[in-house]
Amino acid sequence: MHVAVLGAETVLGQKIAAECELRGWAVTALLPEEDLSEERLKLFDAVVDALPQDGALLERLAGTLCALPSVRLIAVGGTDSLWSDGSRSRTVGGSENPVDPFLSLSGSSADWTVFSPAEIFDPDGPRNAAPILGRDIRILNAAGESRLSYADAAVAIADEIRYGRFHKKRFTAISDCSGAAPTL
Repeated sequence: MHVAVLGAETVLGQKIAAECELRGWAVTALLPEEDLSEERLKLFDAVVDALPQDGALLERLAGTLCALPSVRLIAVGGTDSLWSDGSRSRTVGGSENPVDPFLSLSGSSADWTVFSPAEIFDPDGPRNAAPILGRDIRILNAAGESRLSYADAAVAIADEIRYGRFHKKRFTAISDCSGAAPTL
């Protein structure tokens, strides 16, 4: 497996790159100003965009990856776009009519997935290696928190690259704080 990480210099990007390397995968750091052409991106199995949300960059990536159906695009989004509950009437950010920066992906033929982290996104939290996954609705752990460590986010993203459970969908994750040993 060969994964490109945009934003590999960020704390989250570093955790994602390290998790991929831990799995024995090759990792290449990319910068948004680099050549992101078909010729360049066809070398990868997945491209992870771990940079702050940038609609223009996402459109550029999705446009290029439309011609490369074997290359996955995993974009890290924000918590604010998650629905606060199953009624889907208000987002975690409080909006009733959210503007989704990833809306342009929904009509794309690229193989995309958007990862939205938990409300408390902890850069220093532990790697429990068993994040609890959900779709586009906020989920809570056993302590009643929407909390996720960057390390567990990296696990969730690497698992998505490997297993592909959320093709053309948004997903979220929380860290398991139950104290139980993760089952593998």
